[in-house]
Amino acid sequence: MSQPEQKQKEKPVATKISAVQIEGLVLLKIIKHCNEYLQQRVPVNGKLLGLRGNNDGTVEITNCFPIPTQFTASSSTFDDDDKRRKLNQKANNYAQDMIRLMTRIREDNLTVGIYRSALNGSFISIPTIEAQYQHQLQSQSSVCIIYDPTASIRGRLLIRAFRLTDEFMKFYNKKSFGLSSISKYNVSSNDIFEELDIKIHNSHLVHAFLYEIAQLPPEKSLTNGHDRLNQSHHKPLITNLKQLSASIDGYADQTQSFRSFYSKSSKNKHAREEATNKWKEKNQELRSRGQKPIPMPNLDRQYPTEKEPERIESVALTAQMNEYCQEVETSIMQGLVKLWVSQGIHSERIIN
Repeated sequence: MSQPEQKQKEKPVATKISAVQIEGLVLLKIIKHCNEYLQQRVPVNGKLLGLRGNNDGTVEITNCFPIPTQFTASSSTFDDDDKRRKLNQKANNYAQDMIRLMTRIREDNLTVGIYRSALNGSFISIPTIEAQYQHQLQSQSSVCIIYDPTASIRGRLLIRAFRLTDEFMKFYNKKSFGLSSISKYNVSSNDIFEELDIKIHNSHLVHAFLYEIAQLPPEKSLTNGHDRLNQSHHKPLITNLKQLSASIDGYADQTQSFRSFYSKSSKNKHAREEATNKWKEKNQELRSRGQKPIPMPNLDRQYPTEKEPERIESVALTAQMNEYCQEVETSIMQGLVKLWVSQGIHSERIIN
């Protein structure tokens, strides 16, 4: 056995990740970065640093740094693959330089995933899947942290952790996203991401400081809980429904593209069969006359095979539509609970 083959066999098997532990300071950095670009409605992302999964399957996130928006936000607007590839290369170079600087100052410099902002719950897309796929190829402990700054405005901290499922990693590794490949691997919209438990960790000093803040009188309090009582869900509901409608239209376009492929493929198949039958009948007639049969025509040139459209975009759109529906349901349920609580308070005041 050669030495490289021996090294491949000795590669340890990574523990399956089931939870994420993130430092409170790292979460504040992510929130600050996402909120800076909330007014421009620009999604942002960055790299997560920390310690990979231990024996209990928990990834510890101890640091992070943002990726400049000129390397990320503009890349989604370019139709040219070369320009997008150059921007991705610049983003990778920037990340490597930052990790190199982290190594110099002896900070945690091990990449454990990415984070990105999800405006109104929109985060399942091909760029996000591709970025997470590349990270999980390098390490099975890589995770993707999603933060929704629009939910924080309504008094709800929405921070979630995801990773690509093992089945989807096998499917995506083949780089064949047609219907036959999706059927072979039995991929559905629920098989793209798996959500992980997330825990926010703070040091004892931070806990003591938060306890002191909680004990302050109302006139000196640094926190404002009034946002939690906000009952206006009109604008976010309209936004979610518009996004859901746009996803449905996108899915309809994908379906129409597949129908067009199926129709053209059926016509080509029928035309090839007719041409083959005519060739056989012609040769049979020539043989009966004692003449030399004609060669088989080049059917691939006359009736070229239609390229099967990729269905990965349809699967991603279906998963995103499911997220929108869950967001609408959660928003409505919370609004009803707040309305019910406020109604009880108002009725108590009237009685008194």
